[in-house]
Amino acid sequence: MTTTYTPGYGGTLTVNATAIPVQNVTVDFSRAEIDITSTTDMYTLSMAGRVTRKVSCTALVTSATESLILAVITNAPDAKVSLSWNDGNGTTFSFDSGKVMCVSASRSYDNSGAATVQFQFSEAKA
Repeated sequence: MTTTYTPGYGGTLTVNATAIPVQNVTVDFSRAEIDITSTTDMYTLSMAGRVTRKVSCTALVTSATESLILAVITNAPDAKVSLSWNDGNGTTFSFDSGKVMCVSASRSYDNSGAATVQFQFSEAKA
């Protein structure tokens, strides 16, 4: 059975004003757990730590995604981008401008003629 890819099924990711249709979008919010257990406590105790925000998605290989992959490889170690994602239903998720780094861009081919890139973004210090 062949797979049919639909560009934009997962909405549109905008990276530095370049719109990229994406699929399989995951927006992850997680909080670290800090162990505050003292030696006299009977049970493990913890408190809320820092929040981590990450975005991952899949995009078809296009000139826009190729440019983004090249930017991941060649930019300075501290390079950051602006990022927002519109789910196609009017909901937009945005990071503060210039506070996102592209952590990885993994290209894959599934033998059905569609080349895709799995992007991972993480929040960074401005």
